[in-house]
Amino acid sequence: MAAAKKEVKYPVAAFTPIAAQIAIWKKDFTGLIVSDGKSLDGVKKARKEVRESRTGLEKLRKAAGDDLRKKVSAINSAAAGITLKLREIEDPLDVTIKAWEKKKADEKIERDRLAKEAKDKIMARILAIQSMPINAVHHTADEIRESVKTLLAIDASEGFGEYASSAAMSKDLAHKSLMELIDKAETREDQEAENTRLAEENKKLREAAAESKKSDPPPAAANTPTSGSTPSSEGEKQEPADEPEEKTVILQVPAIKEEGSVGFKAIWSVIKGWKIQAYEDTELEPASPMHARAIYDAIQEEAP
Repeated sequence: MAAAKKEVKYPVAAFTPIAAQIAIWKKDFTGLIVSDGKSLDGVKKARKEVRESRTGLEKLRKAAGDDLRKKVSAINSAAAGITLKLREIEDPLDVTIKAWEKKKADEKIERDRLAKEAKDKIMARILAIQSMPINAVHHTADEIRESVKTLLAIDASEGFGEYASSAAMSKDLAHKSLMELIDKAETREDQEAENTRLAEENKKLREAAAESKKSDPPPAAANTPTSGSTPSSEGEKQEPADEPEEKTVILQVPAIKEEGSVGFKAIWSVIKGWKIQAYEDTELEPASPMHARAIYDAIQEEAP
């Protein structure tokens, strides 16, 4: 079954007769041909009818359009006048509302700025707490103790707002690190003091050894008679020459070790001319390169 044609509704009633005539003309005038003068007259007549209807439709359209434009213009004018009066009421209200909204927006911007500024200050304080151990790495033990006092004076529950827990945790970690740094600083300072003491002691030792060498008398000359001398009578006992005074120096191996790198030759130059007791059950004997080597080996074994 063919679908029913949709009825076309026209805006002007005068269009309806012309629209209805279209189907008749299409049936009657379609396929007309000219074969002689009579048929030519029939085709011209058909054209005239269709043309007159078309031009008449155009006149109707223009007339209807003019009428509609006048109505639209009147409607627009009336609406414009009413709109103007409405805007006179609406615009001040709109200005008031927008002023309020801008005020609230500006207040929010200021609140956000102050909140960010406060947060940045808190974060800077927390960072300062976290940085205290790093900044105190090379400080003395007393200086670090002062840092601990400063740290403990900070109240992590005040002025840190929602970041109080983070501040408290940073404070605890910083305190623990500072206490460890104090232990390390004290150990370092004790070692430096001991190094200084040993260096001074070794310096005195070297000075004493140098003075000892200066005070040792030169070896006695051989008792050989010279020409013209009178030999002693037979049986006369000659007194032995005075032997040089022996000076015993206790060598402190740790002192030599702490002073720095000590070589065999340096040790030998120090102990040369000394009297050394190698073991508790042995007698004093003149220092020899063997003693220097033993001291050198002992230092090397004790070296870290």
